[in-house]
Amino acid sequence: MKPRVWSKPPLDWVKLNVDASFDADALSGTVGAVIRDHHANFAATINWKLDFVADVEAAEAHAVRVGLEFAALSGCSRIVINSDSTSVVEALSAGYQPFGAAAAIYEDCFSLLDDLVQFDISHCQPCYLTFVESIDTCGNPKMNEKYAMWHTEPGKFYGLRADMSIWGSPNQEYSQESGAAIQMYCAEGGHYRLIEAGFHIAPSLYHNRDVRFFTYWTKDTKTAGCYNMQCKGFVPARGAALVPGQAIAPQSTYGELDHYARLSINKDPKTGAWILYRHDLHAPSFLGHFPSELCPGEAAQIQALTGFVNYRKNARGPPMGSGQFPDNEDPKKSAYFKQVKAYDSKGHAWNPITTVMLPLADKPDCYRPSDFLLDFKKGYMFYYGGPSDCVG
Repeated sequence: MKPRVWSKPPLDWVKLNVDASFDADALSGTVGAVIRDHHANFAATINWKLDFVADVEAAEAHAVRVGLEFAALSGCSRIVINSDSTSVVEALSAGYQPFGAAAAIYEDCFSLLDDLVQFDISHCQPCYLTFVESIDTCGNPKMNEKYAMWHTEPGKFYGLRADMSIWGSPNQEYSQESGAAIQMYCAEGGHYRLIEAGFHIAPSLYHNRDVRFFTYWTKDTKTAGCYNMQCKGFVPARGAALVPGQAIAPQSTYGELDHYARLSINKDPKTGAWILYRHDLHAPSFLGHFPSELCPGEAAQIQALTGFVNYRKNARGPPMGSGQFPDNEDPKKSAYFKQVKAYDSKGHAWNPITTVMLPLADKPDCYRPSDFLLDFKKGYMFYYGGPSDCVG
């Protein structure tokens, strides 16, 4: 399945991308809208807080209403409207007004649509902010991606296993993402395919700030990929103890509690698929696999352990890991990968004694890893992280 990317509207039209978040506990939310012209230039953007909203559908309908009001104020009369809410798109496209909490909001939307010269409304993939691309799938502003990682130099590699600390980010903004992942890069045709699994906080993908297990793959590291099971790719195991998109708890508490999950990705010597396990339960639990064609060849060329953040350009970044630099080397205060093992071609895990590992911190004044070292109790490991408010 090819990734969907932003498509420009017809000449003399604009495209209005809208999205919403919903907090079920507080019954509140946030809506946003972006208007771009035929040349993909940004005409206007808006964010709006909803102090009270009854449910997700009402929040998504609010997003359309706010976007249409904003477009009218901007002088737009021919509009292509994109929303990731199937129910809202179907209702507005069919011209019927549903009952329920969103009924009055739909009435406002129909009134605003009647004032337009022409319009088209369609469903788009969720407007979440992707990890490796510079523009999200609904055409929102370019993003900063920052990393604190250790990776191998190019060679032949068959997988990694590690204990990954679990840290929340309760104040993370809707448009931000932070997390950690085990990554496999497979060379194909002059570029790298990527598969990965880990834990992240991504409010724009899940509409909350839970820490969630995720999987991701992309055909190369410069185009849109696929999270979890948004498209054909990762195949979850039947009855898996952890499925993509599932929230995970408890989280670590700064200075008090250290919580982690042990994950592994390795190439199955029998099938060639990349299999994913969780190892910190009562017994190793098979979570699923990436088919071999997603990361083809005899082996991966690079494998990595990565802390990452993703945020809008010209904005301030979220915390990475615990929100602290990895200077104190305390598992209750700093995020980490520990008990790191590498896999051989037969599927056996071993200490990476002879593996050359290289650090990468593309914004070291904001986010960075510690040394990759051997600890008597923690095995091969490193800490990583950094505070919020990074600029640039």
